[in-house]
Amino acid sequence: MDRHWINIPNKLSAEYAAGMNEFISVARHSMDSNGMVLCPCCRCVNKKSQYMHVIKLHLITHGFLSTYTRWYHHGEQVEEVEDDGLFDTEDNVEDSDQSDDLAAGLHDAIGSKYFDIGPTSDFNDESPLNVDDKYDALFESLHKPLYNNCKGFSVLSATVKLMNLKVLNKWTDKSFDRLLECLREILPEGNQCPGNYYQTRKLLCEVGLGYEQIDVCQYDCALFYGENANAVSCPVCKSSRYVRNQIPHKRLRWFPIKARLKRMFSSKHTSKDMRWHKEVRKNEAGILRHPAEGDAWKHFDNVYPDFAADSRSVRMGLASDGFNPFSNMTSTYSLWPVILIPYNMPPWASPNGTNYLMSLLIPGPKSPGKDYDVFLMPLIEELKELWDGVNAYDLYGKCMFKLRAAVLWTISDFPAYAYLSGWSTAGKLACPVCLEDTRSRRITDKQCFMGHRCYLKRNHAWRKSKEYDGSTELRGPPRTFTGDDILKQLDEIPIHTPGKAPSNSSRKRKRGEKELN
Repeated sequence: MDRHWINIPNKLSAEYAAGMNEFISVARHSMDSNGMVLCPCCRCVNKKSQYMHVIKLHLITHGFLSTYTRWYHHGEQVEEVEDDGLFDTEDNVEDSDQSDDLAAGLHDAIGSKYFDIGPTSDFNDESPLNVDDKYDALFESLHKPLYNNCKGFSVLSATVKLMNLKVLNKWTDKSFDRLLECLREILPEGNQCPGNYYQTRKLLCEVGLGYEQIDVCQYDCALFYGENANAVSCPVCKSSRYVRNQIPHKRLRWFPIKARLKRMFSSKHTSKDMRWHKEVRKNEAGILRHPAEGDAWKHFDNVYPDFAADSRSVRMGLASDGFNPFSNMTSTYSLWPVILIPYNMPPWASPNGTNYLMSLLIPGPKSPGKDYDVFLMPLIEELKELWDGVNAYDLYGKCMFKLRAAVLWTISDFPAYAYLSGWSTAGKLACPVCLEDTRSRRITDKQCFMGHRCYLKRNHAWRKSKEYDGSTELRGPPRTFTGDDILKQLDEIPIHTPGKAPSNSSRKRKRGEKELN
């Protein structure tokens, strides 16, 4: 059976659908007594049994597991493969394929260090990408056998396999340490098996998702970042940075996005897709298949034609919301992630969670509220740098280029919209579009918005009717506020002192009394 359809990126194509239907017909012979079979999608990975219609849905939304090339869970005969049998599991794949996948992953992570860029590069003043010696150690561990004459596993592949087993089976750190100690005693003398969990994490984290920890004032007044990085007290409220013994009150996790955006262009798996929105997408009038066909995208391209000229310029959306990380609704702790979603890719690739860029993890225990912009400072500085452009390597085009990126819109619920925009979405002026022209009235103990008839035509009969709220409607629709109008309003707002420090409220009260006098 032909299986090249597994790697087709367009899950809605006729070729993918034909291959999927053929697989479903074969998998029906392996159903259990409940009519279920293991699902080979990228999320279930042959760990969960599902009904056939669910498997079909999962293969469309999540894709087929690319490493599952021998369908031994669904009736195919397994050929015997020689190995030492030490790490056999039911999901075992060929060791050579695993080594190839690890090598490809390292190649994508390193970027253009091992690419032949040539003397035609436009950026000869600096190296294409900053690469540390840690990748040399990783490549060495990839090709170093676990022990002398071991043909099945290298140091890196064995470490990845062991860590995968730990995560899937939820082993504790202590039990994992005991297992590693036992393996070191069982394997031949001079083996390179990691000695403990710390060494395992240290090896794998070299290519993992790096982040920086930034201390935060306990009242959310400021970040100990930039010129305040070495301060021991808050520059706004003067409160101490630490609880005790150099332990900060709060700590912001910042995941820089520049390196990950560069990696999208230096990886053979994504470099071509990052041009899809302009070079491959078919624009048909009246059909909306991609955000590039929306009015907001087109307006942005018209305002900034130099940005739109390069198909590699990245457009992103910013999504944020709070959640309880402890899965306990009685707890009042709230953690706020900030995620960037690149939209250059096809519609079947952009919504994939693997392409999301985690940027910030805003700590709790309470929501940041009006001080949300304090936590966004590292991200905003990085976006300013990306707007001017950073040097990156395009594997698909085999050249260096200026990588530029911009955030087109935000994605959030109404309370989070208030934090992101700075406009209160509660009270009589809750509408962030109508602003000061919001039509509302108080009914008993709730604020209600009753002015919808203002959008009707002037001679509409419902305008004169009193059956709606006991009055006629003679007003026109609210004004349309431009960006310049909003900037003028912001200029009239008095200087706001960030933070929730007790002294902050007293300063505001004194400033209000001074303005009245």
